[in-house]
Amino acid sequence: MNPTPHLMQQAAASAVVVAGTLILCGTSCALPLAIVLSVSSLLSIGFGVWYWVRLHRSSAERSDFRRAEDKVVRTCVLAGLVVPCVTTWMFFILDAIPNPELHGPSAVVAGVLACAVPIAILTSSTVDWYVILPFVRGVFGPPVCRTTEHPEVMLRAYGKYWIMHRWLAELICYVSVALFIAIAFSAATVSSDGNAVLAPALAAISAGGIVGYAFPRLKSGWEFFFSGKIGLGEHYSGRAGDCSDIAGMVVDVSIDGIGLLAKPDAKPEIMPLTNCNSADPLPSRTSICAGSKCDRWLTHCERYERAQSSNSRGRTDAGGDIERSSDPS
Repeated sequence: MNPTPHLMQQAAASAVVVAGTLILCGTSCALPLAIVLSVSSLLSIGFGVWYWVRLHRSSAERSDFRRAEDKVVRTCVLAGLVVPCVTTWMFFILDAIPNPELHGPSAVVAGVLACAVPIAILTSSTVDWYVILPFVRGVFGPPVCRTTEHPEVMLRAYGKYWIMHRWLAELICYVSVALFIAIAFSAATVSSDGNAVLAPALAAISAGGIVGYAFPRLKSGWEFFFSGKIGLGEHYSGRAGDCSDIAGMVVDVSIDGIGLLAKPDAKPEIMPLTNCNSADPLPSRTSICAGSKCDRWLTHCERYERAQSSNSRGRTDAGGDIERSSDPS
């Protein structure tokens, strides 16, 4: 799957929510929001710089697909994190909105919490693109489907990296949503004489519902991280969420579960993380991408994309030569 369309949506959501929060809450929320954006921007830029340094040191040329998508990701980081960060610092320094629509510390905290959700998701997606997917798809070396060319500890380490940053992003989102709803209920249930009406009960119910949903997911992600017995590119059999038997190569790791690909160009089947302890390892398919062969098991595998890019450029060059040779001049 190509992640950049989702990343573009995340960048747009981040920019819109930050702009709306600044307009509604004014300069009072600018400083904490600027700090949050600065941390996220530095993380994304740092991983991006590390990625570009590795590209510079690598002798392999990027495919046309990777070049195009790298430009999209850079634009998303710029539009969703860097520009909002600079704008927020300017709002804070210039005190651009002295009379905002919303006042008080509750409005400030609620505004920052609302922005934290798209910012965390966007930052996590940039980590996906710059750190995880280059390893999975073989940007700097063999793709993970060629398990014999990767140490087992590395295949499992990247599975841990993948679950770790997604786990952190979900934790930030759940905490932010729970606190935001609690603050919103408290503000909406204040009587005319200033006494809170049902606010504690509604806040507790909302927070409890979110915690009840999030805790099992975060717990299973935590356990998967520390068990770490399943690596990317390895083959396993287990049970899906509906208890049906599934088997395939591990191509994705998320809080929802691990994605098992049974055959090339298929949609991965999800095995919940809670079922990973009972998963059974299978012999890896040594024929996958063996030698010069590529069975297209991984979507946008760089090994395959480079070959396609070379073929495309070769056809273009050949067409140019034919045209030039047929020129009467």
